[in-house]
Amino acid sequence: MIKHIDDVQIPEYLLPALINGDTSDLSGTEENDLEVFLLDYQDYEGLIFDYKGEPYFSWSNPVTGLSCTVIDVSIYGHAVEGVDHA
Repeated sequence: MIKHIDDVQIPEYLLPALINGDTSDLSGTEENDLEVFLLDYQDYEGLIFDYKGEPYFSWSNPVTGLSCTVIDVSIYGHAVEGVDHA
């Protein structure tokens, strides 16, 4: 069953990579930052990233920790069998 996992601020420029898997415009550092961020969700599969509202400036974000234009994203997914998600 799909369930809501988290609500986060994602840098706007990372949306194509999250939604479509398109990392062609990312630097190696940006791609690595995204991979490290996604490790927090490795106990879930079939991740869905649902962005809401309009982009806005933030002094930090959970992906890079830097200030940039972000967008609010809800993350949904299926819990991996045998992993405690309490």
